[in-house]
Amino acid sequence: MLGSGTGLAAMNQYDASGNYQGINSGSNPASPGWVLVLYVTGEGSIPSALDGAVTSAANVKPLVGAPTVLIDDTPATVQYYGEAIGIVSGVLQINVLIPTGIRTSQADSLSFTIGGNTSQSGVSVQIK
Repeated sequence: MLGSGTGLAAMNQYDASGNYQGINSGSNPASPGWVLVLYVTGEGSIPSALDGAVTSAANVKPLVGAPTVLIDDTPATVQYYGEAIGIVSGVLQINVLIPTGIRTSQADSLSFTIGGNTSQSGVSVQIK
């Protein structure tokens, strides 16, 4: 449901060659081997982060521990994680590779854990 924090997540997707494929949706699903770009908050304390500051390559802060991401309870490969450059401090970007062998033609569950914090349930991604 739009704006509820549950349902299909709004995320950018890139094919296996790195070409932008738009926003993931029921009419524009991702494929195994594609990369999803998640923007999230609630990752815990970011050492020396400045409230309200826009993150740049020069002031990006390290995070405490790498995230784990599950798509339909299958571990996905995290290719990048860190504060999202060009966005206000406290927004985390996670680039994740959709695993091969994942169930397709449905909305699969999506969750991540970082710094002891786990995302809420009820979030999904559309896979073809």
